Parts: sequence; C-alpha cells; structure tokens
Amino acid sequence: MKIELRVVPTPAARDALSRDALIAAEVDLDQIAFVLDAEAEPIERLLEITRDGAGSMFFPVLSFDAEELAVAALVQPQSRRVTRETDRDYRLNNERLKTMGPFHVGADFETRLLDRINRTAEPFTWFGSPDWVLTRRVLEVYERRGMKGWAFLPVLEQGTPLQREFSTRFDRVRARIASNPRNLL
Repeated sequence: MKIELRVVPTPAARDALSRDALIAAEVDLDQIAFVLDAEAEPIERLLEITRDGAGSMFFPVLSFDAEELAVAALVQPQSRRVTRETDRDYRLNNERLKTMGPFHVGADFETRLLDRINRTAEPFTWFGSPDWVLTRRVLEVYERRGMKGWAFLPVLEQGTPLQREFSTRFDRVRARIASNPRNLL
C-alpha cells in the first residue's frame, strides 16, 4: 500500500517552499498541485517549513499492489485518470458484455454488467463511498474475459488486516498534517 498526498499549497506556503532546496528539487512549484509520498522525507520537510505560517490542502491518493487487491472481497473501480478505455477497448468490452448472462445475487435477484459504466461523472474519493462496489466474482469475470479500461482498488472493509494497516498508517499521516491548524485534509 502506498499513501501519497496531492498537495495544494496556499500562495504563502508556496513562497516559503520555493526557498527550500529539497522541496524545490522534489516538486514543480509552478503547478497548482503536486504529489508527495505521505511517509517520506519531503512531506516532513514541507510540514516543517509551513508549520508556523501558511497551510496547504492535502488530498490522499492510495495505491495497492496485486497481493493487496487479491485479498479484498470487494473492490471499487478507480477513476478514469488511472486508466483510459480506448475506443477499440470499448467496442471489444461491449461485445463481451453482450455475450454474458446475468449474475445471480441470492435466489431472487439478478444483475448484468452495464455498457459504459465507466462514463460516470461521479467523483471517486477516499472519504466517500464509491458509486460502484463490486464483488470478487465480477472482477474475476472482468479479468477472465480479457476486458480492459479499468483499474480497481480494494474496499477497505472494517476489521480486515488491510483496513487496520491503512488506518494505522493514515492516522500517523493525519496527525502530522494536523500539527498545523492551517492545513486542510
């Protein structure tokens, strides 16, 4: 699991950061936002530089390896900025979807995968519920059929080892960011 932070510094914070060689070498301060590893030295330096002055906004970005994804009972599709379905992939995926029968969920309910579900405009954020939560079976069908255009994140179910690890690590990140009351997370 990797926890990164998308950082949007205030103008005063950006000015303070531009005077630090480590930060200036690590990120492009001409950009509105930049990404840093939440558990590495540059983020500590950023927090130290801005501790007594201006704050920044932080947006967590999570990534998981294949082993972590494999143990998750539920997954959520990741937003299109991670992977993009080409027109060719769309046509092939749509052809495969049309050949698939419904999934039976319990005795009284069946559902189908829908055409173009990746066209949703809804946000995918770490602090909200994803619009789509899929079972391992749906992910296995997706992979077995050779479909492309999506990336998946595990759903962090309460009480699982993956959720506990995330919570422990993210609580440390959150505490460091909160050390400056001007920071927003």
